[in-house]
Amino acid sequence: MNTRFAADLRVAADAFTMYAQEHGDFPPDVGPGQMPSGMSSYLARMDWLSPTVLGGAWDWDNWGYVKGVTVNGTPASVYQLTRLDAVIDDGNLDTGTFQRRDGTAYIYILDGALN
Repeated sequence: MNTRFAADLRVAADAFTMYAQEHGDFPPDVGPGQMPSGMSSYLARMDWLSPTVLGGAWDWDNWGYVKGVTVNGTPASVYQLTRLDAVIDDGNLDTGTFQRRDGTAYIYILDGALN
């Protein structure tokens, strides 16, 4: 499950990065489970609108100071997400590019910082 999530996350991160390179900025923020404007062709290699393999919805966050791909509302345990973080980042959900945003939301930061 973690391997599939990591692969989907990489596809999404690459898609948003490519969009930003081609358009000069990232797309605007949208809510969980919604397709960001102009992103459908970039996200064609994954099912952005369906729940993630960890449960919860994909979400694009663009708050100005931080931009990232979020899994929102996942029922996955902190233990499982910490193990995932060790594969894709630094193994600490409070630092690095993959961080706990709140109780059930985790963000993979593409630009900026949470803290």
